[in-house]
Amino acid sequence: MDDRQNEAQKALRDVGEGLTRMDLKHVALIAFVIGVLFHACVVYAVLDDGSTGSDPAAPRVAPVTQQATPTPVSPVDRSSCAEIRGTDYRSEEERLWFQTNCTGAVTPNGAPAVRPRAA
Repeated sequence: MDDRQNEAQKALRDVGEGLTRMDLKHVALIAFVIGVLFHACVVYAVLDDGSTGSDPAAPRVAPVTQQATPTPVSPVDRSSCAEIRGTDYRSEEERLWFQTNCTGAVTPNGAPAVRPRAA
């Protein structure tokens, strides 16, 4: 049994000596290859979209689509004092028209609005 132990120890010493004698260029090359393989596996795992997966019951994430929102269309300005009175103005022009024609307020140029006289 001592012979077997001696042989095993000698084999381990030979392997250890072989590793210590390994050229620095070879060690660097082996480390580089292992690093490239490791990074390739990481990139594959991160960028894998799951489309080749073997589990058909696995939930898939639906792609997000941007839906267009319709632009609100402002209604046409009204031209009747009765229609406008008591409601919000639809535009600045409608407000000015109402103030000029329905209230006797100041016109856009600063002059007082002229009200027609009743006959």
